Amino acid sequence: MKLRYPLYYKKFSCIADRCTDNCCVGWEIDIDPATKSFYDTVKGDFGKRLRDNIENSSFKLCGERCPFLNERNLCDIIINLGSEHLCYICDNHPRYYGWYGDIKEGGVGLSCEAAAKLILTEGSGQYYEVETDEEGEEENEKLLAFLQNARKKLFEIFEGNLSFAEKIAISLNYAEDLQDCMDIGLVGSVPQAKFYDNEMQEADFSEFVSLFSRFEPIDQVWTEKLNSLNGKSPETNDTYLSRIFVYFLWRYFMKALFDEDLLSKVCFAAAGCLMISVMAEDTTLEAYVSAAKLYSKEIEYSEDNRDMLMYDLYYGEDILAPSSLISLIGNK
Repeated sequence: MKLRYPLYYKKFSCIADRCTDNCCVGWEIDIDPATKSFYDTVKGDFGKRLRDNIENSSFKLCGERCPFLNERNLCDIIINLGSEHLCYICDNHPRYYGWYGDIKEGGVGLSCEAAAKLILTEGSGQYYEVETDEEGEEENEKLLAFLQNARKKLFEIFEGNLSFAEKIAISLNYAEDLQDCMDIGLVGSVPQAKFYDNEMQEADFSEFVSLFSRFEPIDQVWTEKLNSLNGKSPETNDTYLSRIFVYFLWRYFMKALFDEDLLSKVCFAAAGCLMISVMAEDTTLEAYVSAAKLYSKEIEYSEDNRDMLMYDLYYGEDILAPSSLISLIGNK
């Protein structure tokens, strides 16, 4: 199997107690069976503490905090047992993986502060590839090749010198052309992207923002942020938005291999970029990292919220249609 990672992946490192946020706060942490079995064998006071703080194969949160997150915001499991004895989720977060035939793709998620800074400063569609012994699954090779080539074309659009609004317009229109090809079975080759003549519509940011108020909030910060957005226009940094868009494409586009719906994946990326730009306090890196983290936590890392947004995209919620997103971003 071929294993692929973005070029910036190897630079990722958890910044632990230096992080202004914390992935050990506000999350339910499930423990995989192998790690749970090991924890059951740990002796002494720390072994008893482990077992006293596990219920139904999850850590019992103390308020919103993991019971092993100490007052210095360091992990007592690492301190007492070593990082090799973290459960799978703790060891891998914010890393993610996707399997597509004989290809496995990984990366680091936007909800992590250190990862978000990497993505916004060094993100691109370039990747490195290694061979592994892992066995792949049989998939539609023609469709797999079509999607890889289509995503490459989309990445190329975002490597150009156009404005972000122009790149989005080309990409969303191109995605509609690609989807048409998929729908009629023309996946032998990828059409060329081109400039499209879009008639700009009246953009309604309030309707777009209100769509996100339906989601179950991960924490009060999300609700407070939404309440502060009334009448706010996007704070647009074309470089950061382009890199965020490429991140979303890298992470989600190839999932069209399983549902044959690439258009909603591209719209998902555009909607995410637009919402992050509305949430950002200004165009600085710090403001964009803060907005991207909050959005990613709420949408990417809540399966219910992510599925709800994908459902709206798939079934054609008007404000999320390509023409609406193009107008919202173009009329910023």
